[in-house]
Amino acid sequence: MLFLIIDDDPEDVDYFVETARRVIPDCDCLTASSCEEGFRMLREAVHIPSYIFLDGMLYGMNSKECLRKLKKDPLYTDIRIIMYSGFAHEELQLEFLKMGADKFIIKPTSSTELEQALIALLSEKK
Repeated sequence: MLFLIIDDDPEDVDYFVETARRVIPDCDCLTASSCEEGFRMLREAVHIPSYIFLDGMLYGMNSKECLRKLKKDPLYTDIRIIMYSGFAHEELQLEFLKMGADKFIIKPTSSTELEQALIALLSEKK
């Protein structure tokens, strides 16, 4: 299983990758610190990720623009896009879901919470 994590906080990225590898030991994680870098990685990828975890609070090309661009591109329609943020109010969460995000999760504060969120997410059917 291949994940692409787009997040501009290196500590959050490391935390996510470590936790994902505990839950799914054979997963691969690509990481990008911006949407622009994420799109470059997608264009150059040999394999398309199953999931993109997209931080809800990004600079440069913001998260909304990034999500719109991902949803418009037919090459990426099978990728599940999971938005996540530690600061999103309900209206913003709903907006991302209406824009086509498959799920919105609040950034967990412990690895156990993130492990549980990943297990639940992976057990869902698209």
